[in-house]
Amino acid sequence: VDECAATVGGSVPGARCAAAGQDCHDGQRGTLGDYECVCKPLQTGRAVAAVAACTLDECDVAANAAACAAGQTTVGQSEPQTCRDPDHTQTGDWVCVCPAPSHATAVGGAAACAVDECEDAANAGRCAGAAPPQRCEDAHPLSSGDWVCQCGAGLGTEAVAGPAVCVLDECEAACATCENDACTVAEQECHDPAQGLRANETGDWVCRCHAPSTDAAVGAPVAPCT
Repeated sequence: VDECAATVGGSVPGARCAAAGQDCHDGQRGTLGDYECVCKPLQTGRAVAAVAACTLDECDVAANAAACAAGQTTVGQSEPQTCRDPDHTQTGDWVCVCPAPSHATAVGGAAACAVDECEDAANAGRCAGAAPPQRCEDAHPLSSGDWVCQCGAGLGTEAVAGPAVCVLDECEAACATCENDACTVAEQECHDPAQGLRANETGDWVCRCHAPSTDAAVGAPVAPCT
């Protein structure tokens, strides 16, 4: 008797397999109660005379693995994203994992493999060890080699992949908007002749009177303009 197809005691024993979406196998047709419910292809599991507890590594599904392999990685990375299924008893929890040094993952599809190059101690150290100390900033984590060292507020510039040559315009650093600095209040112009950071290049800002006067004073308004 094929318990997967024959009626035994008013019902088809193996029908419970089909109802659970599983295949029915009866290898010993001379005895009863030994049919098996077997999980569908890609799934793992079988049970005698009962519905099987099926498990599935969703990364064995070609479309899932392909979605990860086709995902974008940070420029400069040669390895593709990989597929990982943390729990084979659940569905919909497979993830795409970015290659190192990115730590990004995404559930059910390709991840955005961002890499903050300033997390690299060597890059951050080059900025922090500059004179003066600078801040490392990576504004484009999906590309590589474009991190910058930024000078502090009022120190002007930044440089890609290395320390910047910082300059200090004391006329701009003295105030946020330069609307209330000492020279402007005195209706004079502020000028910084040496915009550097060495000792002989600071404290040299001057207030200049407007033409036709040529009066100027270092570090303070001219009092008064002639």
